[in-house]
Amino acid sequence: MPWRLPQPPVEMIAECILTVFYTAVIAIADILLACFGPIGRLPYRSSADVDDKTDDEIVGLCQTVPVDEWESHRPPRLTPDVVVKLVPKMDGEVGWPAEALAQDLIKNRTNIPVPPIRRVLNVDIDESFIVMDFIPGITLAAAWPTMGLWQKLRIAFILRSYVRQLWSITHPRSQIPGPVLDGEQPAKCYASRIFGPVRPIKGPFPTSADLIRFFNKAMDRATLAEGYPHWAPLPDDGTLIYSHIDLALRNLILGEDGQLWLIDFATAGFYPTWFEYVNMVIDAKWEGGPEYDSIWWAIIPFVADPVLPHI
Repeated sequence: MPWRLPQPPVEMIAECILTVFYTAVIAIADILLACFGPIGRLPYRSSADVDDKTDDEIVGLCQTVPVDEWESHRPPRLTPDVVVKLVPKMDGEVGWPAEALAQDLIKNRTNIPVPPIRRVLNVDIDESFIVMDFIPGITLAAAWPTMGLWQKLRIAFILRSYVRQLWSITHPRSQIPGPVLDGEQPAKCYASRIFGPVRPIKGPFPTSADLIRFFNKAMDRATLAEGYPHWAPLPDDGTLIYSHIDLALRNLILGEDGQLWLIDFATAGFYPTWFEYVNMVIDAKWEGGPEYDSIWWAIIPFVADPVLPHI
């Protein structure tokens, strides 16, 4: 059975009330954002200390990074101005890897603060170095427990603005599920929370219908059911929207400049409307740290829309 049986009437009524509440609050917030425009960002730094270095010199610096630093959650610091991230390239990728293309797309199409890319270096056919600006600050995961209620509500409003801006991105590949790449061929999709940690890469899926059919009928539906129990078929109106698919506390940096920076674009791409919300729910369940408090749980539907009934 691809989804759970309907909830008891009392639980269904409670969820309907919550859905109405969030729908009203989201509508008010979206009207304010539409009237006053997206939350702005400060100008990016015009230059970095690696701008005058050759590709070979930067590769040489990358080779001096200790092995344990590559395995940390944050990209290693390469120079005072930049960090470097080693990313895999999916089958068939040429030029920039999908993660770099996503990061650059969001930087150029939105007001969301993202680290500017200074250089992309293809190490071999399987891996690339992404050299980007270092952002002084702390992750939202570290800052969240120290924040007051109004500070957290401000963050929620900012994240709602970010999600709206992501949804507004258009692209020639907007009807093909998955990451943005050159060409029109469908690419494999990477979503470690929704697809599960054992086999986080699935596809490719030529259309939204193929992706939804995979979840509703394929054997792998158990992964999603475990992380996000739901009592209705997964919705599909054919709409795909650009989504980050990893809006977790660890992927947001509260910068020393006061801005909320978005990082880590490995999972970004065009996906059904419910992907962002469901991924945030699963992430909060699996992380389970003290920073994932009741306030964070309460703002998840506000940030990404409560699109699926669940228990």
